[in-house]
Amino acid sequence: MSAYSMRSRFESEMINMAVTNPEFRRDLLADPHQAVEKALGITIPDSINLKVLEEGPNEAYLVLPAQSSATEISDEALHSAAADSSTWGPNCKSC
Repeated sequence: MSAYSMRSRFESEMINMAVTNPEFRRDLLADPHQAVEKALGITIPDSINLKVLEEGPNEAYLVLPAQSSATEISDEALHSAAADSSTWGPNCKSC
């Protein structure tokens, strides 16, 4: 699975959880690293600046990938972060 595909699955999972769980949504907006670790049991390295934005009724965000491949998360790093996850990643039984 490509890094882009894994990222898309991760983002979808986070959005679904935030839509259905108000407490998780609050935690994700307040401290994304801690919220992900608490909810999924995976640690996103502190070197990754994880930002969560909440759209307003008349807003939409389009996120473009970085131009430089040096800022991309490697497949190995994503697999490592997801290795211990029971709800997302390679060990996911419903993915």
